[in-house]
Amino acid sequence: MAKGISVWGVIFSLLAFGYPLPLSAKSKAAPTPITKSNASPRQITPLDDAGWRFQFGDTETGVTAGFNDSGWEKVSVPHTWNRIGEYALTRGPATNNKQGVGYYRLTFNAPAAAKNRRQYLDFAAVAIIADVWVNGVHVGQHKGSYSRFRFDVTRAWKPGAANLIVVKADNSKPAPGSSTEHVLPLAGDFFQHGGIYRGVSLIEANDVGIDLLDFGGPGVYVDASEASRGDSII
Repeated sequence: MAKGISVWGVIFSLLAFGYPLPLSAKSKAAPTPITKSNASPRQITPLDDAGWRFQFGDTETGVTAGFNDSGWEKVSVPHTWNRIGEYALTRGPATNNKQGVGYYRLTFNAPAAAKNRRQYLDFAAVAIIADVWVNGVHVGQHKGSYSRFRFDVTRAWKPGAANLIVVKADNSKPAPGSSTEHVLPLAGDFFQHGGIYRGVSLIEANDVGIDLLDFGGPGVYVDASEASRGDSII
């Protein structure tokens, strides 16, 4: 039972102080002390304007560190290679409705990291299928255009050194035998733009903490199974 304690108060207490608030105003039991870590809190570094390069077309050699991408287009993210929709009755010459594979490359000079820290790449969205490599190591694949996802890249990451991030984005038209054949949505009255069309960030966090791989979500859930004017069960 909890009296006069909001759900958000419980969450704030857990995150900020490392121990829960007493669940009853009448409870006299002292909370169990927890030793606080001296490590820095979670750090988030946006990578949107870090110097991305882009090339439309399926070029597997682009995932290697020694590949020369100087001829690729300089872009920032969010980015898409498509351009659909204009204030006219017919499509103009600037229209780009190509569907297929595009590659992004970024060489990022990472800051040094303390011991027992982990690194994650956070993608707000990539359409439609995303494959990600770090320093030539394939760290994961995500299917779906509209959801955030993260990969733990600690084993491939080089703190305090240059790191190569490569993203393969695939918005091929869903059809029998295609890479997106079974990736929703399969059809609709809209066009699915290809690319890293939302932001990208590097997240550094303690080795032990709230799960960052919970489908790109916060990793914290509070459920109020019963609530009345004076009491709540959470």
